[in-house]
Amino acid sequence: MERSLRGYNLAEIILAVGLAVVVVLALLGVGLSATRSNRKATDSVAGQLVADMVLENALHAAAKDSADPLWAANSGTAPLATGTVQVGATAFDYRTFARNVPVSADAGSSPPPGAPLLMKKVDVEVSWWNGDQAPREGYGNLKAYATRTIQVP
Repeated sequence: MERSLRGYNLAEIILAVGLAVVVVLALLGVGLSATRSNRKATDSVAGQLVADMVLENALHAAAKDSADPLWAANSGTAPLATGTVQVGATAFDYRTFARNVPVSADAGSSPPPGAPLLMKKVDVEVSWWNGDQAPREGYGNLKAYATRTIQVP
């Protein structure tokens, strides 16, 4: 009996290696995309937390001091305060706005009916690019917002 010792020819080997390379590159692309999405989501959560923190700090400071600039501010376009908060490698820039929102009292409320109450709408806008020196692909300038309406004392 004669055995056949036939191996693979060059075309079959090139085809198998090419297919393996395509599969590995596809898996690498999926992994990089997942990593980029995870980083963007993590930064978005951090940005929202920074916006909430800046808003709470501004309201806390204003509640303790009746001469705080927040009470006198009345502009939706000119920022009341600006600054930067560093979280890890990412710098979050924030701008705080405050404007008056007049409302009328209800018939059963403490001030006389029709007497104007003065409310303040306080907005915080946080923006950031990234924590790296070079811009990330598919990752632009992201923003997070926090808003609160409070009664002027």
